[in-house]
Order: sequence, then structure tokens, then C-alpha cells
Amino acid sequence: MPNKISNDEIAKLLRELAAVLEALGDNVFKIRAYKNAADVVEFLDEPLVSIWEKGDLEKVQGIGKAIAEKLGDIFATGRSEEVEQIKSRVSPAMFTLLPIEGLGPKKAYRLTEEFKLTNANTVLEDLQKIIQDDKISKLEGFGAKSQEVIRKALENYSPDQEKRMRIDQADIIADEIVQYLKQCSAIEQVSPLGSLRRRKSTIGDIDLGVSTEDPKAVIDHVEAYNKVKQILVSGGELVRFIHISGENVDVKIVQPKMWGSLLQHFTGSKQHNVALRERALSMGLSLSEHGIKKVDKPQASLSDKEKSQQKLQTYKEEQSFYKALDLDWVPPELRENTGEIELADSSKLPVLITLADIRGDFHTHTNYEWASSHDYGQNSPEDLIKKGIGLGYEYIGIGDHNPSASGQSPKMITKSIQDRVQNINNTAENYKSTIKVFNTLEVDIKPDGELALNREACELLDFVIVSVHSSMQLDKKTMTKRVLKALQYPNVKIIGHPTARLINKRLGFELEWKEIFEACREKNIALEINANPNRLDLNETLVKQAIEAKVKLVINTDTHAVENMDYMRYGIDVARRGWATKESIVNTWETSDLLKWLKL
Repeated sequence: MPNKISNDEIAKLLRELAAVLEALGDNVFKIRAYKNAADVVEFLDEPLVSIWEKGDLEKVQGIGKAIAEKLGDIFATGRSEEVEQIKSRVSPAMFTLLPIEGLGPKKAYRLTEEFKLTNANTVLEDLQKIIQDDKISKLEGFGAKSQEVIRKALENYSPDQEKRMRIDQADIIADEIVQYLKQCSAIEQVSPLGSLRRRKSTIGDIDLGVSTEDPKAVIDHVEAYNKVKQILVSGGELVRFIHISGENVDVKIVQPKMWGSLLQHFTGSKQHNVALRERALSMGLSLSEHGIKKVDKPQASLSDKEKSQQKLQTYKEEQSFYKALDLDWVPPELRENTGEIELADSSKLPVLITLADIRGDFHTHTNYEWASSHDYGQNSPEDLIKKGIGLGYEYIGIGDHNPSASGQSPKMITKSIQDRVQNINNTAENYKSTIKVFNTLEVDIKPDGELALNREACELLDFVIVSVHSSMQLDKKTMTKRVLKALQYPNVKIIGHPTARLINKRLGFELEWKEIFEACREKNIALEINANPNRLDLNETLVKQAIEAKVKLVINTDTHAVENMDYMRYGIDVARRGWATKESIVNTWETSDLLKWLKL
């Protein structure tokens, strides 16, 4: 039997190996190989162990022979001697410190070495005591400022924050279960529920609903699922089990005539449902997952017998359930009690953006060979162009991170960008009748607000995406000043992943949003909704604020592999949760309107 290690566990292991090599100053290409492999594994739709069982491990893009051999040993025996040797070169406590914001591999390694921190279970408490004793500030290369950053990061960090699934991870599990459930002929309808249906960026348990006239057949079908690790509850209207991934899954069962009621009851947030119940009570009605009852007096004052005597009105369709409350149907993404009920009451809910509205993607990364300042993409510019055509896009931005300044003069950098622009233009020429290709780069905003490219180089591009990738511990005022200064450069049209958050890993920095919104509005610059499920940045709250401030938005995938261009749907989720219509999103525009915005 192979060792059933999950894709997330493999990705974590690969990142730990990369961290060891980075901490010890090993070969940069080897480090990048581990990181790229981790990214690939994390987003696979199929368990990597299953791919190994078929003998196809080396066919997975990003997994070369050396990594495949190590993983093969783990799948076959549960361990790899070579992996253990690499990890043994550092303290086990270092790995516990890696998720702490501001502590990269080198700093984490240095702290564990300097203070002889060896216990992975107590290292967080040990480090807090070291900070209390003011010892880090005295280390060369750290200082009082670094110590304070680490102190705050430890204060904000909780291992529990990593327990919620990202939405893409939940989708993989839920989609697989839904497909299995559809094999049961007794099931008439099946749907995600809860925060998964509301498309939140992270999910707790996975909730699914089914309608059937034969609950026992459904229960038997669920219990026979080969990916059930343990049944927790089974019977009546619920089967609760632990999936082999370790995640909890609830399958809620209802008669078809009550399907609409079930969908509403188990989709809306608590706040949305409380507001609906209050509205219902004011109308002499009582709500449940089974339907709506009419009451002559407040439900709380009824005896159990009186409650049972109330006639239940059932609803096969969710729209009919809302109509019974004199409301328009509310899209699941809006059900957070942030004004949607009032607008549903007056038939003024916005027509939310859909994936079909998207005409292009501006933020991409390729494997173009030059001295990049950050990670490379995995595919050629031509691969991304073809993928864009396959998605029906009218335009696409082909970009990368700006070139590294290390060992290169400004003149050399400018020349390398000229060469790249020409290379992309030559490739685009073959597809000009099908798709418009833009030359762009994602350019670092340095700590002082200057860009990592000079103005002359920026003017060589069709437009520039500016992003923060370093010194994220700056206070709100300083960070705001930094970003605003970067917006003064020519051709800046998009602020990429504007808070630099990483879901479950980094909260992201704060900005004075009123000032940012004003600058974007004045300079006709768009804020990005980064659709990568690791980021989903801006979040929905800021999306709604930006729309209210009349700031343009753009949804990009920040793709580093051609298949990542399919992440666009996750950006759509965020936009819908932020009340976005297609009019608010730049990449729903026709090409002619886009060219006017870009001044091309």
C-alpha cells in the first residue's frame, strides 16, 4: 500500500526543502525547482500519489527526475533518506518559524542557530521570551526595528489560521464528492451550501445539500464512498463524515419539495438569516430549512403543540422562498447582511459580473529567459497567447517581473526590455487577427517609493503593473506614501495585489485607502483583484469600497503556469462578493475602450 500523503503535505515538504537550501545559501536553481514543484503540486486536481501509482510522476510539469525519486521513496516506504538528510542540516524549530511574517528561511535559520532553538513545539514561546529579554535587537543584521516586527508578527500569528481551506482546495474536494453523489439515481438535485456556495476565500467544513424521495438510498451511497475516512453521523437528514483529506463534510438531505428552503437556510450567513427571520416575524411568518409557516402571534410565545399545528408551506425553488418574503432572489455571494435585503426589497440589487463578461487578462508571467528579479513563469509567451485565444479573450497582457538590477546597469536593463518587447511583438504578430497582445511588466515598488525600473524603461511598455514585494512591515502612513509615489511614473495603470496578503500565511499591509482611491481616480489607475487563490487581493470589503469611491478595478490571474489562467473564476467570486458589476471591471471592456484608457 502506498503512503497516502496529501498534495498539501507534499507541497509543504517541498517548500521546507527549498527553505533549507535557501537558508544555507545553496544553488539558486535547485531552490527554484523545489518552489516551482511545490506550486504545481498544490494546485493539482489529482492526488500526486495516484499519479505516482500510474508511473506518471515525471510527466507532471515542474517535477524533474531528482524530485520524482525523492517523492517516489516517500510514497513507497513513507520516508526518503535524502529528504531526511537535507532537513537534518537545520533545527526542526526553523520549520515552525517559516510561516511567521517577516521571518524568511535565512532569518529563521539564524535565530534558531544563535539562540540554540531546537524544540519545534515550544519555539514560538521561546522566541517570545527572547524578545522580552531584548536579545534579538542586539544581533547583527536585525536591530530593534526587526525585533519589533517579529514581535508583532508572533502576536498576530496563530497556527489555527492555517486550518481553514482556501476556496480552490475546498472546490477540489467538493467537486469530486458532487460527481460521486450524482451517480446515485435517487438524488434529484445536489449543491454546495454555506460559505462554499457564498464563495468565501476560505472555507471551514464542506457543506453539501441533496434532494431525494429516498433518503436511505442516499445515506447508503454516501457511506459506500471510498474516500470516507470515518462516518461521524448518519441517519435522518444528515450524513457527516471525515474525508480522506482530513476535512469534515456534511451532506444534508431533504425532500425535493423543500429544496429551495434548504438552499436558503444553509447558504446565507448567520447575519443574513437573522435579518430574514426578523423580517419574517414582522410578517407573521416563521422560517426553517423545511419551509415557511404562518403564525398568528410571535413564534416564541407558541407552545410546541401550537407550533406543530402551523401549516408548513414548502418551496422547491429558492426564488419562491424569497418571493414569499416579498424579496427578489439574492445572489449567494451577497448574503452577508450588508444591505442586500433592503435592495432586494426595492428590486435594486446590482447585476453582478460573471465569468462570461471577462474579455482578457493583464497580469501574467512567462519563462522568458532573462535575469528576473523574482520567480519565473513556466510557459512561453506563445503558450499564454494561445490559452487566451482558447478562453475566447480579445486581449492579453504578456508580462514578467522586472529584470534584476544585480550586476546590470540601467542601460543594460533598458536594452534587455527593448529586446523583450521586440520578442513579444514578433510572437504577437502571428496572432494579431485573433487577439490583441500587450507588452507589460510587474515592477517592484521599492521601500522609498521609487520603481525598480527607470522612467525611460517604463515608457517602452504598453502599461506597467506596480506591486510591493518587500519591506511589508512599514506602518500604514509610510506604506501609503510609498505606493502613492510609485503612481507618479509613466505608464502605471494597475496596482497589483494591493495589500500583498497571502491567505492563511500573511495578513497583508495596511494603506490609507481614501488617499489611494483618490490617486487612482485622479490618474485613471485600476486596482487589481488578484485571482490567484493564494491571494484574492483586493478582498471583497475593499472591492466594495473601491466601487463606492468610483475607482476602476481589474481582475487578473497573476498566472505563473498556463493552466493558472483558469483562476479567473476566483477573482470573479471576490468581485461578486464586493458587489461588482461588469461596468466596474476594466477587463470587461471592448478593445477600443481599453485602448483609450491605456492611451495607445
